[in-house]
Amino acid sequence: MLQSPILKTESSYLRSIRASITGLWRSQISPSDFQSSMLSAITRAYNQAAIEGAKQCGISVDEMTDEELKKVQELIENEKQYIDGLMGDIVENNQASGGKLNELIYRANMWSNKYNQVKALIQMIACKNSKMKWIYGDSRHCGDCDNLNGRVYRASTWQVSGLYPQSHVLECKGFRCKCRMEITSDRVTPGKVPGLSGK
Repeated sequence: MLQSPILKTESSYLRSIRASITGLWRSQISPSDFQSSMLSAITRAYNQAAIEGAKQCGISVDEMTDEELKKVQELIENEKQYIDGLMGDIVENNQASGGKLNELIYRANMWSNKYNQVKALIQMIACKNSKMKWIYGDSRHCGDCDNLNGRVYRASTWQVSGLYPQSHVLECKGFRCKCRMEITSDRVTPGKVPGLSGK
């Protein structure tokens, strides 16, 4: 069972990642400390995002299914594989070598955006047959998000389609995507979920 983590929001996750990047860039923490802090931040953030996603469907943390819990762990394991690459780039471009911190901090935003991706995925799994509507966020919209905005399908249908806010398969690659899914009583949109605009 997931435990409610101390980390509460996407912004907390972003601050944690930025602190880890800055610490390693300034040689204030070791590479092994960086790995540990990143793994801890990812685990806490993904667990919290999953709890929030399930909560949208009235599912509390102690009611989450094995399928939902397994998916969270898969997402954590997948993200772990990118820690070493980020660490190597920071070490190679650290303060002592004249590297620019801003370029590395920019990458923290991409990491923190995964918070909402995890939330959306777990929401779709937990909501199953609930009707869910794609809602624009406060950001520039790519062709895919524009095409999906306002469409209503059952959560299980969205899940099968593989399309959800912040997904890397979208034209915007999910980066800075602020779209979200909301449970709705609106009628289901006729037909199938549309394909991607670039395919």
